[in-house]
Amino acid sequence: MRRLALLLACLLLAARAWAEEPRIRAVDAIGMTVADMDRSVDFYARLLGFTPVSDVEVAGHAYEQLRGVFPVRMRVVRLQLAHEYLELTEYLAPRGRPAPVDARSNDRWFQHVAIVARDMDRAYEWLHVTLGQVAQELFRRLGGLFIPDADGIRPCHGRDRRFRDDPYWRDLVTFAEYFCGDSGRGIGARYQGWTALAIRCFEGMARSRAG
Repeated sequence: MRRLALLLACLLLAARAWAEEPRIRAVDAIGMTVADMDRSVDFYARLLGFTPVSDVEVAGHAYEQLRGVFPVRMRVVRLQLAHEYLELTEYLAPRGRPAPVDARSNDRWFQHVAIVARDMDRAYEWLHVTLGQVAQELFRRLGGLFIPDADGIRPCHGRDRRFRDDPYWRDLVTFAEYFCGDSGRGIGARYQGWTALAIRCFEGMARSRAG
């Protein structure tokens, strides 16, 4: 009887230790589905500095069970930037459906990758040299979300006239989580750190006008 009690106690301790042990220790890679693998690899490698580390074509029962697509044949390319990995997947068969043309950043299927930069000025200069006019246009559009239009309303505030007419709200600029693709109106949580980086756009625009 004492042996049985001791065995049960050991099992309970082992079960508790297993339950308390972290199930997830790390993220191996961020995965994204792409429509044109060669074009996507060229973008991430040539423009953003990623290094391709593997390029394989896979198929078979195990991958069909994993992805829930029958039958399936995929091309998977693994890219590395510093100590992080990005895994791109192109479905060769079946091809799958394209993203809706009216997709918005607040849709549940929306996905994006954020790259942390230690030196924002250096990153901007590198993008400026690499992307040229494309980088300038991206900065202009992002900065334009927070600049009053002809009616004195900032696109990020939608048509809320409090931010134009009320003296207590007039100089309040909110940095939203997402923005409407049509109007530029802020959507989701306010005062997000990453959109506050738009201040860099204002500085660049001011320097351009001053020069």
